[in-house]
Amino acid sequence: MRPTLNFVATPTAISVAIDVGSQIINSSFGGQVLQNGTGSIDIDLINACNQTNGPPNVLSQINAFCLTIDYARQNDVVFVAAAGNNRQSIMFPARAMSAGSASGVVSAGGSGVDGTRCDFSPDGSVTTCPFGANGTTAGTSVECGTNLTLATPGEKRQEVNAPAVNIRAPFYTGQTWDAGIFCAVVVGNDSAEDGFGNCTGTSMAAPQIAGIFGVLRSINPLAPAGDPEIPAMGLRMVVRQTSDRAQQNLPWNTALGYGRPDLAAAARRVLGTVLGQPVRNRAIPLFRLYSQAANDYAATTSPQGAMALIRNTAAGWVSSSTSVPFMQGTLVPGYTAFPRETGAPIETPRASAYVLSTEFAPSTYPNAELKPLYYLDRGQPFPVDCTAGPNCNLLNRDFILVGDSSEVNTALAFGYRYRGLQGYVFTQPQFGTEALYLRCNTLIDDCAVFLESEAADFANQGYQSSLTVGNLSGLLGYAFGTNNSDSDLLPDALERVIGTSINHADSDFCGL
Repeated sequence: MRPTLNFVATPTAISVAIDVGSQIINSSFGGQVLQNGTGSIDIDLINACNQTNGPPNVLSQINAFCLTIDYARQNDVVFVAAAGNNRQSIMFPARAMSAGSASGVVSAGGSGVDGTRCDFSPDGSVTTCPFGANGTTAGTSVECGTNLTLATPGEKRQEVNAPAVNIRAPFYTGQTWDAGIFCAVVVGNDSAEDGFGNCTGTSMAAPQIAGIFGVLRSINPLAPAGDPEIPAMGLRMVVRQTSDRAQQNLPWNTALGYGRPDLAAAARRVLGTVLGQPVRNRAIPLFRLYSQAANDYAATTSPQGAMALIRNTAAGWVSSSTSVPFMQGTLVPGYTAFPRETGAPIETPRASAYVLSTEFAPSTYPNAELKPLYYLDRGQPFPVDCTAGPNCNLLNRDFILVGDSSEVNTALAFGYRYRGLQGYVFTQPQFGTEALYLRCNTLIDDCAVFLESEAADFANQGYQSSLTVGNLSGLLGYAFGTNNSDSDLLPDALERVIGTSINHADSDFCGL
């Protein structure tokens, strides 16, 4: 039996995901009737975030979800939602329009192998479906094909589509889900296929779209989500302008939206070109934050990750400190504020170094080898066995970066948790780079990431020990400093990577 969406818990879960620094949200769910015994409202028949009529508890649930969607927008989180499979209006939350944006949610439709809209109805109705709900008798299900934008005033516009027929998907082992045409899952603990199966529907399309935005945001974490209806910079506009329909000069379509994304084309657009030549990599800021209460230096390339720390007011991570002035790093050219919700603490972004965003050697360093930077954290009282008292720090926490899988395993053995990939560094010195270190102060149970040019200051603060046995130098690799020699919007690091001049504001001598 299909589980019912918990319309109370789901917005809370999404808010928590945003609070801890998520950059992309995917929702492969939606569409139901909410009721309270005295009345009901079908949220798929309205533009839900503008709804004013209905039972109070129903409206409160809708409003909670809409506030969550707007919370995502304020934090520049890309929110992707499945359009639904009823051959009718786009379902909620895919149909929701954020209070601050005409298009706060990316509505993901489904398409078949041939690129046309998924439609299984033999006569264009939902009463003659070739299969039933949950694998029951044919004709008892309304899930006949992808939802679309109907010719109704105020209808949400379909944004993009992705393959949605017989998509390989994981499941809990030993369990089934809608056995039949929509999902066919192998069950049996003795089978290598247990826990996998092919599924059909926009719930399969939406995570593919979310994954595309995740790749683009990894290339340039500072790029805003944007809006496909507004001709300005933003990832959603990039996806629109590089889709298969855009490449064929085809207009927006009620079912397919702006088309099926072309990840390779979108990635090239986000990477950019210099004098007509494609760029293979970008230099991105490694934001530094500091918490005196948590005894912690943190380094992340994610603006949302930085805000997750700043939002933790108890520990009080900040991007500058008068008590430890050398730690604050350098202002990021052209990036003056982290995305944040109304009322959140304001911290100006500052970088301790610049690292690379892809695994490919830049054309300016064609023979260089790169290695990843992995992000981990640990929270434990310090001293470890303390429970209270003036010398017991219950807020103690440590965010670190390590440079290979063996160091990740060592950190895990030390009680750290893996949090993801933060970029890449050179394995050997390159022109314009410095050594990047992870060194620890065992007296306060903290490790910090810093450049060679900062090593003396950090050593004076007690950061001289290595976390990992066998890597006594704590060397992570080689990264760029934070200089901006010509005071334009491009730091020297990015100019060295893409091949423009660090000494001229007209970096590529194009006259602009």
